[in-house]
Amino acid sequence: MEHGLLTRLETGMIGPDALFLKGPAPLTLSQKKVVDYLCAHAEEVIFMTAAQVARRLGISESTVVRLAPVLGFENFREMKNHLRSRLTERLDTVSRIERTIGRITLIEDVLDSIMQADLNNIARTAELLPKETFVAVVKVLKDARDLHILGLRSAFSLAHFLAISMHFLRRSPHLMGSGTHDLWGEISLLGPNSVLFAISFPRYTRLTVEAAQTAHDAGVTVISLTDSVLSPLAACSDYVLPAFYRLDSFVESFAAAFSVLNAVVTGIAFLDGVNTSERLKRMEVLWKEKDVYWEPEQKSVPSWVPAEGRRES
Repeated sequence: MEHGLLTRLETGMIGPDALFLKGPAPLTLSQKKVVDYLCAHAEEVIFMTAAQVARRLGISESTVVRLAPVLGFENFREMKNHLRSRLTERLDTVSRIERTIGRITLIEDVLDSIMQADLNNIARTAELLPKETFVAVVKVLKDARDLHILGLRSAFSLAHFLAISMHFLRRSPHLMGSGTHDLWGEISLLGPNSVLFAISFPRYTRLTVEAAQTAHDAGVTVISLTDSVLSPLAACSDYVLPAFYRLDSFVESFAAAFSVLNAVVTGIAFLDGVNTSERLKRMEVLWKEKDVYWEPEQKSVPSWVPAEGRRES
């Protein structure tokens, strides 16, 4: 490889062996441009089509497609899968925190760095999530009468958020897998009229993937919220909601995933129209009657407290 490209590979997100040449075939200037982009933006490329990469670089799609065989891959998809596998190898918590520490030199930089990464995740998700898939998922969830939600380990926070939000919309989803429940017993009760909303992100919880696969084989409609259409969870799903997932800490970044769920719930409320509005009004009345939420109280200050000693509330 050329010295300049080798340097980019060594200092980029992936190692110098992440992309390899098939023999000594020289690269054209356009191909070198593509390789540089693949190395510098590997976490984005795994979500993109060859046409999207080409538009981003201002070159022809055929240049991107023809690069794959030159680098030793059968096609562009195989090259993306290879990039993905290389990135997945770096997803353990130790590697994440080491990468973060190596990149951030001052504690003051942490806040800006993490928030900027989350903003980037949301922006990339908005750009790459197919609108037709989003609409289809909203319609399926709106009409679902037997909805089950599965998210384990850290993804349980997403599953719990979705379950609570669906209750607000007068749905009664079943939140699976929490506590000591028998997950396989619950999966065995699902059928062709059931909908399973499964959530998992790298490093992918094995039990979630296996449960979704078993449900899918039984004829259950499976919707997945995951990082990519290339994830193992997506492989057994009827609908895939990809949420961009770049890790800049040893903890998961669910900013984009929560945003997708927020959009899904809002979409259902939009389709429900007046029904949702009336439902929420009734809930607000009951919450107020039961003092569910904190409200400021008007407290009188004793007359014996001198004016200069009183605190404004």
